[in-house]
Amino acid sequence: MTERIYSDLESAGQELAVALDKHRDSNSLVLAIANGGVPVAIPIAETLVARLDLMVVRRLFMREGRTLPVSAVSVGGNLVIDSDSRTYSDAEEQFRQQAIQELSKRADEMRGDQKSREIAGQNLIVVDNGIHTGWTLQIVINALRKFRPQSVTVAVPVADVLVKSTIDSIADEVVCLQWCENFGNAARWYKSFERPSDEQIRITFQTWRMINQA
Repeated sequence: MTERIYSDLESAGQELAVALDKHRDSNSLVLAIANGGVPVAIPIAETLVARLDLMVVRRLFMREGRTLPVSAVSVGGNLVIDSDSRTYSDAEEQFRQQAIQELSKRADEMRGDQKSREIAGQNLIVVDNGIHTGWTLQIVINALRKFRPQSVTVAVPVADVLVKSTIDSIADEVVCLQWCENFGNAARWYKSFERPSDEQIRITFQTWRMINQA
């Protein structure tokens, strides 16, 4: 299979929008995974005349490099903590709370004054610029399921074929323009790969609200 390289994130989003045409006017909510998923999600939301919001994901690491079995997701202004039931040391708990607060603050700053979105009963379209290990999407979908959405569709321009069965098993629908071997990293699939900064995302969402009043 011939590998396709996209011009940029926005043009990849335009192609994805065509593939998602059945979701047009279906009361869908497009959720862009920050930061790289935002430029892909904008043309999708515009084409489908859908609502748009943001997801920010963070896995927690201790300073010595040990991974805590905890992840935090801010979705549509709602904070979800995924954790095991073990007891944390005082240092771990302090670090965990600080990291969660930082994530929440960062997400709020990017979303501006937009109110929290209703997730329950909604048709969600989760958008990113690519899937490598699938870790981020597993965390995201686990968080979304807690809100009992009607459906969760994953939409990406490109993904590693090795994670196809995993993503298929956790999403209600997967729309991927190309499944590839030797994925590497997402940047290699774009001629121009410019992920927006937090400030650029804040301006983007502010502009979106002014235009769409959603």
